[in-house]
Amino acid sequence: MKIGILLAAFCSAVFGAGCVSTSADSEAAAEPDIAAVIEARLPDAPGEVAVVLTKLDTGERLYSFNADTQMPSASTIKVLILSEIMRRVEAGELSLDQRITVPERAKLLDSIIGCLEQSDYSLRDLAVMMIIESDNTATNVLIDLAGMEPVNRLGAGLGLTSTSLQRKMLDWEAAKAGRQNYTSAADMDRLMTMIGQRKLISPESCSVMIDMLNMQKDIESFKRYMPEDLVVAHKSGSLDCLEHETGIFWVPGNEYVLTVFTRNCTSNADARDFIGRLSLDVFKAMGGKF
Repeated sequence: MKIGILLAAFCSAVFGAGCVSTSADSEAAAEPDIAAVIEARLPDAPGEVAVVLTKLDTGERLYSFNADTQMPSASTIKVLILSEIMRRVEAGELSLDQRITVPERAKLLDSIIGCLEQSDYSLRDLAVMMIIESDNTATNVLIDLAGMEPVNRLGAGLGLTSTSLQRKMLDWEAAKAGRQNYTSAADMDRLMTMIGQRKLISPESCSVMIDMLNMQKDIESFKRYMPEDLVVAHKSGSLDCLEHETGIFWVPGNEYVLTVFTRNCTSNADARDFIGRLSLDVFKAMGGKF
């Protein structure tokens, strides 16, 4: 059953006259205009959807729909991996300038690093490649460096109750064995808000993370219909029939964090287009200008 039909039935049952200004699982009172804007777009979703919108400066939750639904994380989990790497840098256990060897056996042909002959990179370069190009070779090397247990311990300590790292990127045998990486829109909203507020670790280390996220090269979802010069600190994730985006929008005077998760979609292309249109709707409603 498509999301439009499900959503219509849900709204009819709850509100009696269709979707109005808040969703059933809102964790805070949504601003009516923002809620109306988002809910006008939800019936267009090509599958299941979760949306969270948070005002960056205050941390106020402006909108929430299916926020706590646990889903495969795809590449959004890389933000948590980066967070653990930067925590270790902050603690003096690692240095962004140290050289990291990338063994030939670790190179994946789907990644840029996997196609290059170079055998070692700075930690900074690997982190940048993991974020801005979602490079899976870089990610797997960093998972080995950070360790899955410390990454998960950090997530638990941050209150990311639906998030877990259980396998490396493209490890389909692990996935078949039931080891999947998971998160929720609420967890990624929480993580990105802490980074954006520069409260995850030191302000300086958070700024390094933000600089990397600001350089994100994926423009197929959040930035699909946006002004070319708009800076968004964001991370996307994609699997078959699943598309996620989470990011900080630097709208002057009204910065916000938006997270949109989709799964069981009719197609990835449809999901990316939906996320792009919803992102544009929110951008305009939050005072963004072209």
